[in-house]
Amino acid sequence: MIQPLLALASFYPRLRRCRRGIEAEAKGLRMGRSDPGGVVMFADGRTIRRRLLDSALAAHARLMRGRVIDLGGKKVGKRGGFRPPSDGVLCWHYVNTDPATEPDFLADIARVPVGDGGYDVAICTETLEHVKDVEAAASEIHRLLRPGGLALISVPFMFPIHADPDDYHRFTESGIRSLLGRFSRVEIEPMGGFLEAVALQFDLARRRLSNRRFAHLMAKLCFVAAGIQNAVGSKLAGAGDWKEWTTGYFCKAVK
Repeated sequence: MIQPLLALASFYPRLRRCRRGIEAEAKGLRMGRSDPGGVVMFADGRTIRRRLLDSALAAHARLMRGRVIDLGGKKVGKRGGFRPPSDGVLCWHYVNTDPATEPDFLADIARVPVGDGGYDVAICTETLEHVKDVEAAASEIHRLLRPGGLALISVPFMFPIHADPDDYHRFTESGIRSLLGRFSRVEIEPMGGFLEAVALQFDLARRRLSNRRFAHLMAKLCFVAAGIQNAVGSKLAGAGDWKEWTTGYFCKAVK
């Protein structure tokens, strides 16, 4: 009799986390706005992948200190909801090939016209897939950092081809480790699992399908299910074991 009661008591906090997860997802969906087709979009019109990226950047914001260089970032016309912190930041320089973004350095991230080791943090999110010479770009990120400096990098995996202005690569975890082999320590986290990856495909497909409401409903269901899974900490339908499925990766590399 005691063992079942103990098991129930241990599960109660997980139920509370589950409820909070459901409420958070429901709030996010209610905050959505309508697109021209009358389909309610996710909060702020962001894709699921952009929401995952914003969360990852916010979780690492406390590490963005000193001299920061944002490779491929936009000073003007930012995407997503994350905004750079100001506490402890001495400067935040942008590198971009698009003059409309008003970068500090109008340049390819594989050839940045600044000296060696001048930055404490290098940020490169959703950019490496657009760089033809990705090895040179990785080498440049390493060169720009001081010894002990930190690179925060994100790359897509299960994401459609999107020219900006071109799209050359998709990266696996092994490929990322090989690419960042110059760094002394590399930590890689998948950005979502099976359910988030499937939800993303529906979320993006709804923009092209004639039955957009069905695709949007499936995206909602998958994303809410992922939130429940994460809140409870269980492996819903074994999805937690499907490591081959992810929207992309977020990396933390130390020079």
